[in-house]
Amino acid sequence: MSRRIGFSLLGNVMVCLAMASAGDSTVPRTFVSTGGKNINPCSAQASSQSDRTGIERLHQQDVQATLSAKADELAKLWDTEAVRLQEGGPAEVGRAAIYSDDKRWEASATRGQPLSYNAEVKDLQIVGDWAIEWGYFTASYKEVATGKTVNLRGKQLRVLKRQPDGSWKFARVMSLIDSRN
Repeated sequence: MSRRIGFSLLGNVMVCLAMASAGDSTVPRTFVSTGGKNINPCSAQASSQSDRTGIERLHQQDVQATLSAKADELAKLWDTEAVRLQEGGPAEVGRAAIYSDDKRWEASATRGQPLSYNAEVKDLQIVGDWAIEWGYFTASYKEVATGKTVNLRGKQLRVLKRQPDGSWKFARVMSLIDSRN
């Protein structure tokens, strides 16, 4: 799927979710063609317990990979066409770009050693092969140079994509740090 079609589909999914949360029962007539296949994301089948179980598995892998501080483990969480938006940096487009940035961070002498990480999902909406969630996160790490523990709190918006094998991976992630002390 091209990036343009992927963003178009994502836009349609976001419109559907916004309409549903606003109580609008009308279904948009917008269809996105993906490889000759027309889909209407608003008419996607309801999420199943297996979807939620698969997404929870991704959440557990996220915690484990984050605490490992290993780029190779973190790379397993991302869809090939993923986009990561972080405060103070450019958009990282594609799993390879995210992996490259994580590898640089992993090799950095000034990086911190993760001590804790917890993501608190406040809302999860599943529409077909896409899921959108938002919530808060807390994390702490030890600064290598000073030994000081730094605590973070922030918010995040994450879009997940079902993979051909049925597993879920992060497709779009935006994280904003609210406090650092």
